[in-house]
Amino acid sequence: KQIFTMGRSNKALQKNIPNRDQHLLRMNYLYQISVQQTLMNNIQLGRYYSHIMKSISKKFVQRMDTSIKRTICKKCDVPLIASITSQNRIRSKREKHVTATCTKCKFIKRYNARKGHKLYSQKVKSDVYVVN
Repeated sequence: KQIFTMGRSNKALQKNIPNRDQHLLRMNYLYQISVQQTLMNNIQLGRYYSHIMKSISKKFVQRMDTSIKRTICKKCDVPLIASITSQNRIRSKREKHVTATCTKCKFIKRYNARKGHKLYSQKVKSDVYVVN
């Protein structure tokens, strides 16, 4: 039997990173603190912690989950919390989508909201094929 893999093997890449779990724990902790500080109206400190979290993910090539990416402004790194630092609306122009507008820098993020839409991370992956 021959086994073929499509693209890069994530498991092989993850084994080469020393202290990988510690980086993920630190990123998780920084995300929780940034949201907590933003809820306590200390937005600058929340922005600082989320910026550090993003820089750690870039430095150690760790991808953030889509649910976490969607809660941080791309432009100013403020944690997007509904009615505190962001304004969320459902629009039906073009295609049905959700818009999240950052109240600090007015940056608009659009997310597809059509029926049956799945994120890339939620799709069934078939990376390995077995050929006899």
